[in-house]
Amino acid sequence: MRTFLRKVGLMGVTFFVANAIASIVSLVILFTRSRRETVPEVLGRCPVCGAGVSDAAKYCPACGSRL
Repeated sequence: MRTFLRKVGLMGVTFFVANAIASIVSLVILFTRSRRETVPEVLGRCPVCGAGVSDAAKYCPACGSRL
């Protein structure tokens, strides 16, 4: 560890840690944003079973009946 610190110095270690933290924060933002976009909004209910369905659905995801 001391040899590494001597080669890159404190500035290099600080730069490495800052880049690692920035990468982790970017990944967290990316995954939370993509997860939010993939959840369909429930706009209606199936007339047969009452399950929540999105506006674009043609069939009920719970019972399979045509909407």
